[in-house]
Amino acid sequence: MPVQHAQDILHGLGRETTILSVTTVAGALSVTSSTILPQLQYLAAEFDLSVTAAATDAADTLDVYVDTTIDGGTSWLNVAHFTQVLGNGGAKHETCVVNPTASVATAPVNTAADAASGAVRNLLGSAFRARYVQVDANANASFAFTLKMRAI
Repeated sequence: MPVQHAQDILHGLGRETTILSVTTVAGALSVTSSTILPQLQYLAAEFDLSVTAAATDAADTLDVYVDTTIDGGTSWLNVAHFTQVLGNGGAKHETCVVNPTASVATAPVNTAADAASGAVRNLLGSAFRARYVQVDANANASFAFTLKMRAI
């Protein structure tokens, strides 16, 4: 996917920017967004997940992640994993703040593994991307959601 630059994505501190706005189709999905290169100085980032439709089966699931990189995009580290959405869970809204000044990990972080559902790792790199994984138990899953970012 093409790289989007800060002037296209982040127009100033505190301004909200949509990273993903999706209505999924049936089937197992694993999708990664374009790379976002914020060129602003910021201390933290706030991410808002708004699920507007999750009206399928409880066995259908949606996991939404935010990743960062410190090496220009060669390696990606998962810094946020929103609480897993169940197919029969209906609408929900969840916000997380990635803030390195709050609590930096004191132990090494396994970059090959995602954070647990509902977890945040307080690390910021030079770029971000979002990912989502949909599990479809019986070929009828559909989730509608928006993921937004705000540099703070």
